Amino acid sequence: MALNNSHIDFIKNEIERRSIVADDLTDELVDHFCELIEERMDGGQRFFEAYQAVMASFGASSGITEIQHENIKTQQQQSIMFKNYLKIAIRNIKKQKFYSFINVFGLATGIAASMLIVLFIINELQYDNFHTNRDRIYRIISDVHFGDNDFTFPVAPAPLAAALRLEFPEVENTVRIRKQGSFLVRPVESADNIKIDDLAFVDSTFFKIFTVPFIAGNEADALKGPNKVVISESTSRNLFGSAEALGRQVLLDGDRQAVVSGVFKDFPSNSHLQMDILVSMESLEESFSPIWLSNNFYTYVLLSEKGSSGALQSKFPAMVDKYVGPQVKQFVGVDFEAAKEAGTRIEYTLQPMPAVYLYSNYTFDIGPTSDIQKIYIFSAIAFLIIILACINFMNLSTARSTTRAKEVGIRKVLGSIRGHLMRQFLTESVLLTALAFVIAVFLAQIFLPSFNQIASKDLAIPFNNPLFYVLSAAGILLLGIAAGLYPSFFLSAFRPVQVLKGKILNSRSGAPIRSALVVLQFVITIALLLGTTAVYKQLNYISDKKLGFNKEQVLIVRDAYMLGNDLDAYRNNVLSSSNISYGSVSGFLPVTSSNRSDATYWEEGKAIDDESMVNSQVWVVDDQYVNTMGMEIIEGRNFSPEFPSDSTAVLLNETAVKAFGLDDPVGRRLQSFAYNPRTNESYPDSFNTYTVVGVMKDFHFNDMHRAISPVMFQLGNNSSLISFRFNSTNTDEVIAFAEKEWKALNSGVPFNYGFLDDEFSSMYQNEQRLGDIITIFAVLAVLIGCLGLFGLATFLTEQRTKEIGIRKVLGASNQTIVMLLSRDFGKLVLISFIVAVPFAWYMISRWLVSFEYKTSIGWEIYLIVGFVAFAIAGVSIGYQAIRAALSNPADIIKSE
Repeated sequence: MALNNSHIDFIKNEIERRSIVADDLTDELVDHFCELIEERMDGGQRFFEAYQAVMASFGASSGITEIQHENIKTQQQQSIMFKNYLKIAIRNIKKQKFYSFINVFGLATGIAASMLIVLFIINELQYDNFHTNRDRIYRIISDVHFGDNDFTFPVAPAPLAAALRLEFPEVENTVRIRKQGSFLVRPVESADNIKIDDLAFVDSTFFKIFTVPFIAGNEADALKGPNKVVISESTSRNLFGSAEALGRQVLLDGDRQAVVSGVFKDFPSNSHLQMDILVSMESLEESFSPIWLSNNFYTYVLLSEKGSSGALQSKFPAMVDKYVGPQVKQFVGVDFEAAKEAGTRIEYTLQPMPAVYLYSNYTFDIGPTSDIQKIYIFSAIAFLIIILACINFMNLSTARSTTRAKEVGIRKVLGSIRGHLMRQFLTESVLLTALAFVIAVFLAQIFLPSFNQIASKDLAIPFNNPLFYVLSAAGILLLGIAAGLYPSFFLSAFRPVQVLKGKILNSRSGAPIRSALVVLQFVITIALLLGTTAVYKQLNYISDKKLGFNKEQVLIVRDAYMLGNDLDAYRNNVLSSSNISYGSVSGFLPVTSSNRSDATYWEEGKAIDDESMVNSQVWVVDDQYVNTMGMEIIEGRNFSPEFPSDSTAVLLNETAVKAFGLDDPVGRRLQSFAYNPRTNESYPDSFNTYTVVGVMKDFHFNDMHRAISPVMFQLGNNSSLISFRFNSTNTDEVIAFAEKEWKALNSGVPFNYGFLDDEFSSMYQNEQRLGDIITIFAVLAVLIGCLGLFGLATFLTEQRTKEIGIRKVLGASNQTIVMLLSRDFGKLVLISFIVAVPFAWYMISRWLVSFEYKTSIGWEIYLIVGFVAFAIAGVSIGYQAIRAALSNPADIIKSE
């Protein structure tokens, strides 16, 4: 028999009048009283009889009040309360071993993944932070535009540094760096050369600007005067072992002798400057050039403490007019002011030192650089992985709610208020998080070497840094509260009357929140899967794209110039092998890591102005280069020894032909200013003239981020490399033969080789790393998402136990039950797919914009990923659905 409002008001007033319960528990105890009274009234008792009997069963007023007051008093003693929370938390973890393991493993996986990403991000953000004056160091960026030519690069003219230092009070000092790449170096008393990766000519002010600790020598004058070198600590060990390096004589590339005047500590790994040998700038003839129209020197500026970068940069236009303008008039024969009005632009800007590593995207840079977009991407991934782990925790916690329902009901009746229960569940959450964090650190330490290899880093967990433990403790607390807040609200909200009667929340209670969490999980998972697919589809597009040359089966032998007069003999000896088809001597390769040289040309007979001048790559090659690289001549002919006049002949690519506006290019003549390669100087009163003898099909020599630009081949000698095209599948045999012939002619120089396809692949190592890392974390997202779906499937299956039993009794098949339980999840995955697709499409489009040549992500890719998402969901919920379908309906109904 149901109680009316008058009965309920009476019960409430009596409880309040007797003051037998804390205020926060009045409503819950009233509900409980009402349920028990209704049962007695259903048995035939009148209201007041039933009320008195129920009150007596609780020990009347004093019994209830005493129990509650003692309970509340105990819980208000913080130390006792916390011990109690901890004891119960440990007990529940032990009791629910399987689900505790899943929860802890999910959290640990998410934390470990995020920890690796955070280590990576911190390393990226700390590049160049070790320089004491980093906030006052700037790099000069040149922005040049004339005609259809537009260039932005981090190099500047040779005389710029001196002009800045001498004419502007904002500048405290300047330094120029002329990178030369790898060099062969040996002590003069030794016959064995050692390959050094990075050698650079630098001004003597280098150590006044950059913080590079000295080990031996005097940094103030170590680079003053010609033919002085300062070497890194590791280079000193390679050259001299444990012997003293200071004052020793070394030979650079076999023809330049220098004295070691200092030894410095190796540059840290998180430095965009990476150099092994520094040679005094006075040793380089080019450094004395007065030409402002040639840009070859990386130039850094140290501002004075009161100097303003904005004030300095505002003075640059006047400096350009003063120094660059007259040389434009002298070399080009055009008034600079008139040229500027026609669109010519020559500008210099200041790039802050902290921005060099993350905000540089130049074809030729001084050292390794990254991209701030990568930081954003990885930060988002770390955040999403943590979100997924927390969602997984929430779903699994609420899914096991029925096992805690009676505990909650009994504790509430005995006086526990909701706040105490919430603290209990948050304590369990924090404890699980702490356990997960310990496991996560262990997992991160195990997988860190593999992650370092993929990311090309040398990261380490900072166990020796006290801040690591402070941040870890704070992270555990915050993450534990964040992950456990919703479950604590959910579990502490059970009404004791319903619980003690066996009625817990129905399957619809809290459904919107749980559904939203699952949708969020799968939005993240689908977006990561789509992102991974897009990265690899672009990489496959690059790999399969017709490049205009054949990168396969080309052996590159480096340091060929060390052969001297034996170079031709070596090439001919290797060509004698039946495995070798062609051999070419040239330092230029169609990859970004190769030599580069450019110059300005115009068609003979045309005015020397912005409209007719074309800036083009100029590669010095021999007559076998085109065949060796597998390039195609589409018009005219290749260089040939049969034509002595080819010494002044050139080959153009299709883009160069269009840039010059040549309708019938073969036989046309091009001109440029006479040039001295030793001093890098041009002569305005003297011209070189070249005849176009052939047109090459366009080929990609930059990465796919940049459009193909004009390229000109000139016949000549550049003996940096020898390239051999081989036709054998036995690569080891080809290498062994080339090495044997090398050592027969030059035993003192190590045989240094590589392959063109490897050089090509290295251009996309950043994209490859990005794809590998996203793939790893996409797999982790799928794993954590599966655990989350498993948790929700467990919850809903338990809530629908009676329904399943009744349906089976009424004849429902196992397939029907499985479909019934899977249908709701299918809807959630479909919603996730609809939400994730436009988000992923936008992010993929933003990423692909950086590629001049890019693949298309068709609708079929989205459908395939959608199918994979549904398959993942099916696997995740299949166990619970099948288990419920195979259950015995008699046992279910009997228990209900």
